[in-house]
Amino acid sequence: MKKLLVLVLLLFILGGAVFSQNISPKALDNIVGALETDFGLLLKGLGNDVDPILLQNAISGQNIGQAELGDTSFYIGLPSINLTVSPGFLKFRKNQDYFELLDLNKLLNDKLLSGLSDSIGQDYTDILLDKAFPFPALKGNFGFKLPANLELLVNGAWIPSFLTKNFLDKNLAKGLSLDYINIGGVLRYVLLKDVGSSPAVSIGAGSYYNKVYVSMSLKDSLREIADTEEFDKAKMELSSDVLAFGIDLAVSKVFLFFNPYLKLGAWYSINSFKGEVVLLEDGNRIENGTNINDFNLLVSTGFDILLGAFRINIGGDYNLGNGVWGVNLGSRLQF
Repeated sequence: MKKLLVLVLLLFILGGAVFSQNISPKALDNIVGALETDFGLLLKGLGNDVDPILLQNAISGQNIGQAELGDTSFYIGLPSINLTVSPGFLKFRKNQDYFELLDLNKLLNDKLLSGLSDSIGQDYTDILLDKAFPFPALKGNFGFKLPANLELLVNGAWIPSFLTKNFLDKNLAKGLSLDYINIGGVLRYVLLKDVGSSPAVSIGAGSYYNKVYVSMSLKDSLREIADTEEFDKAKMELSSDVLAFGIDLAVSKVFLFFNPYLKLGAWYSINSFKGEVVLLEDGNRIENGTNINDFNLLVSTGFDILLGAFRINIGGDYNLGNGVWGVNLGSRLQF
């Protein structure tokens, strides 16, 4: 209702000129004012949704379940697939009174979801947004032994915008680009070795840093609201930084070529999400975001398949606090 009243008011003020190239300055000010409010709410809502997903993505994807390297000295992993899944994303988009003028569902469809809904159907697309929203990552990893029963496990990923810009621009939306970096690791101490009936047990301390930067043009979407060249430089930039510190307790046991494992992690995270929208080239910038410091308990389980020097890791993890879960699939060479 609020959105309808605002639109009626704008049409009345503009005298039917909302979709004219010769839009009056007063009319443009009214439109920009409503959009500034809408984008401010959008940026805040995005921060609340994005932070838990990126935290889990930051500390997942080690690509090794073994609690110790055993009779091997080091490993190097082939790129592992890490899929972090949130129980819903952008649920506030269904609140009809949340925005005054911005049609978030249409913005999403124009920018991200139209190709997906055409491929799998709108019902399955809604399931992704309302029940299981995935965030994929492809990570590299390696690890090696150190003196005094210490082992260092490192993993991370880097996707620069120059690699994604053309693909995203052609397949999702014009003017969309992405930068992604994740790096970190765990230094662990082997408490028990996998000998006889005894399982391997290790405890480690680690840190991870995760950054995502997204930039997208808003020109096409905003020119449907008001067809004016004033919106030709409109864009939105999103930036998320996650810094996590924690400890990991790992237990595993080899049975022939099968190595099941269980890991318990306690992590403290410093999450910062910032968003910025530029509507007019010479106008003010809209800024909003969230800063969340949180304590997280993470359970990871799965198994390694040991085929000589070639190892396969299949696992999953679950955050006991926010319900975010993930699956991991990778392989490595271990010598």
